[in-house]
Amino acid sequence: MAMVPVAILVGFVTPSVWWWQLGLALSAVAHQGYLLYRFLAWRTEQLIVTDQRVIRTSGVFTTTVDAVQLEQITDSTYHRSLFGHVFNYGTIRVGSAGQNQSLERIAFVPSPGEIYRATLPRLGTRPLSAT
Repeated sequence: MAMVPVAILVGFVTPSVWWWQLGLALSAVAHQGYLLYRFLAWRTEQLIVTDQRVIRTSGVFTTTVDAVQLEQITDSTYHRSLFGHVFNYGTIRVGSAGQNQSLERIAFVPSPGEIYRATLPRLGTRPLSAT
């Protein structure tokens, strides 16, 4: 939306390039639409940890469900950046035996340490450290 005032100012300086204003306005609207789609994709993604499996559902217009049984998980780690520590999010990596690598990397997970620690007792391991 910051491009729209720029497009209006350009119209006052050079009124013969109305197409430039239109291009900036359309690119601002397209950018806002993209940001809305990314927000909805993040908002509709769910990570569910049960006593038998880890399930991730995602999708805005269509729904995708990925699941890995806890018996197939060989290792798991999580990573939090500086902003992740401030805003309490991170990335979880799940290594699984077999061909299903759909849950290999799950980004922007709220409270990744809690989810990581919740899966470890079910795997029969103890937490070492976070990366």
